[in-house]
Amino acid sequence: MLVTLGLMPFVQGDVGWYDSGELTAATAGLGVPHPTGFPLLVVLGHALQLLPFGPVPFRVALLSAASVGLATGLVHATAVRLGARPGLAALGALLVPVQLVVWTNAVLVEVYAPTLALGAGVAFLLGRPEPAWRQAAVLTGLGLGAHVGFVLMAGALWLGALTGHRAWPRLPRLLPWGLVGGLVILALPLMASRDPWMNWGDPSTPGRLLDHLTAASIRGSFEGEMGRGGAASAHRLGQWAEDVGGPFAALAVVVVALAAPFVRPRWFGLALLGALALDAAFTVWVNPMGQAELQTGTPGVLALASLAALALGQLPLRPLLRGLGGAIVALVLAFTLVFRWEERPTDEHAGRHGRLVLSALQPGALLLATSDHLASQSLYLQGVEAMRPDVVSLVIQHLHDGPAVARRYAFADRAAPEAFLALPREQDRERVAALLRAEGRHGPVYWQLGEGRYDGALTGVLRDHGLVERLAPPSGVVAGPPRTTGADALYDRLTAVEPARARTRWVWSEAARLRGLARLREGALDPAARLLEEAMRLDPNSARANAALGAVRWRQGQADEAIDLLERAVRLDPTYAHGWRTLATYREAAGDPRGAQRARDRLEAL
Repeated sequence: MLVTLGLMPFVQGDVGWYDSGELTAATAGLGVPHPTGFPLLVVLGHALQLLPFGPVPFRVALLSAASVGLATGLVHATAVRLGARPGLAALGALLVPVQLVVWTNAVLVEVYAPTLALGAGVAFLLGRPEPAWRQAAVLTGLGLGAHVGFVLMAGALWLGALTGHRAWPRLPRLLPWGLVGGLVILALPLMASRDPWMNWGDPSTPGRLLDHLTAASIRGSFEGEMGRGGAASAHRLGQWAEDVGGPFAALAVVVVALAAPFVRPRWFGLALLGALALDAAFTVWVNPMGQAELQTGTPGVLALASLAALALGQLPLRPLLRGLGGAIVALVLAFTLVFRWEERPTDEHAGRHGRLVLSALQPGALLLATSDHLASQSLYLQGVEAMRPDVVSLVIQHLHDGPAVARRYAFADRAAPEAFLALPREQDRERVAALLRAEGRHGPVYWQLGEGRYDGALTGVLRDHGLVERLAPPSGVVAGPPRTTGADALYDRLTAVEPARARTRWVWSEAARLRGLARLREGALDPAARLLEEAMRLDPNSARANAALGAVRWRQGQADEAIDLLERAVRLDPTYAHGWRTLATYREAAGDPRGAQRARDRLEAL
């Protein structure tokens, strides 16, 4: 309860960045968000949005804050029941809310905090002298309606409990109880059959439901990002450790790993250690994109905090050593809490961003978004707040789904162009071209930079329209006056109220980088340099912004600075293949064949 109350002042009261707008729209309208659908979040969030106070995003985000508070309490209760001293166990349990990856997801609408609470609940029910088998089975079934990270956590705990208690013969009798909880999955086809505003993949048939639950579309989109080895995996493993263990990541993970075999019952400590390892494997090799957005690692935090609470409170140490250990952990908690403190509180820039973009569009416009941010914000603003119903907002990466595009047009009382729908979904570039040709003849088309397959091909036909680009109208078509005076005016309006927090700076930096690259492709080197310098000011640790500015400096004849910027880019992200490739090219051209070969060797190692 105290943890939840401590989080309350930071709970976001407006649509946020990343997926929060999409998830809020789904919960408000009992719809289907992106795979794997998260039906438990949708149902619980829909119940909370009926509360009679606060904006809808705030009401639904209360589920996240309450979930983190519940998870912290369950970690403490589990440790105490297993013989840990309450005070020292509390210090270990408090590692849950103070970690940045948990705090970030505790104050907005996301699936990771409820998933954390479900994992802590299964540990609470199984981690007792006589486990509550049936209740744990039902809760595990319900967890199938949360994030896949829960499956890994619960799987490790069940494996440990069944082995440690020699209870494998119980498993057939427990499966029906798990199926009872798993009935929550049937909410997906039921919700999809209502044709709600949010209906990703329309899982109303068994085949589409299976595709949704297995995230077939997402796995196909990010197949090249999964299962990479070598230096890329080592770098991602380090990132995961910092997300899970905070600023003392390596020490924290090593200490709890060494303490795990001494925790009692032994099977419980080893199961938590297994959950920690599974979370690392999932984060590094299966879901690296989510890690970059502080969206994976929460099961690892839960396992690490549980082990810390048990080790602190159980291990037979002398009073002086126990006091010293408690003091060290307290200092670690204090340092972790203030570490990058400015990244923890949320801000209201995300909502203003979405509203300013939509309000700047001409009537009857088509908006093609690339980022989760703008796509998610427009889904919320149009679907929940009914803002700009005349605008058709699509996600460029989802244009292969013709029925979904047709439904989005239908919500705006328009019909999708037949020339677009008639082409096979495999001809994605031809479909995009057909859509732009058809819509460009009849109304304004706006394009958010960020889809590398098309941004370069549209060089010369995009015009700066603030935070998005506008497709130049065909000859003979009169363009309406812009509703904004450009990106600088929008940026001034966004920053007029409060300073930008970390997530906002990351998003704005990426937007400035993409606009800078667009100007670079047009040959406008000075405007490109100004935009990329702004991108680096907002996020100095952006490897891609450093590399992009290096490309501009190279074309401006400043070879030494260009190489320095590329060197910095690959230091910031040793897995950045394009950075290594460009660095090799520049060093070769600058007469440094050895340096070029070293860069090519690092590229090969990836």
